[in-house]
Amino acid sequence: MDHPSVTVWGIHAGQYGNAENIFFARGYIAIGWELGHLGELPNDQEAFKQRLAAKYPEAPSRSHALIAGVIRRFVYDIKIGDAVVCRPKKSAPNLVFLGRVAGPYLYNPLIDPEYADVRRVEWLRTVPVEQISVSARQELAAWMTLFKIDKHADEYLALLSGLL
Repeated sequence: MDHPSVTVWGIHAGQYGNAENIFFARGYIAIGWELGHLGELPNDQEAFKQRLAAKYPEAPSRSHALIAGVIRRFVYDIKIGDAVVCRPKKSAPNLVFLGRVAGPYLYNPLIDPEYADVRRVEWLRTVPVEQISVSARQELAAWMTLFKIDKHADEYLALLSGLL
């Protein structure tokens, strides 16, 4: 299956599934570092690192670099139409949700003050986790909040075949 312009993103709904309601009931993907309106920052890794360092000065600078990359990608690299994959931790741990990004980055603390950085998502399909290869599940289990799925993008796109 060839989707040259579609990137497949894996995302977690918070470390303990705290944002699952926002994801699955309200139709958004979100990140929750509470850094204010990230769209005000330029598409520059250093600007994101500086915002993180100002908010979390006690964290090691190497953590700032990793997290800055994640949040910069959420704001600037995800495109409308990209595929998104999420395996819930609390509400449906035996399912994998597959969808597409349906809106631009927004800062909206009215949705949830802890997860104010959002993007509209359209969930197109849920799949029992057993239908996904073990190695694709392992890639989805990455510890980062947001990450590009590379090795198994074709498998996830095949599951979305005809829906994107």
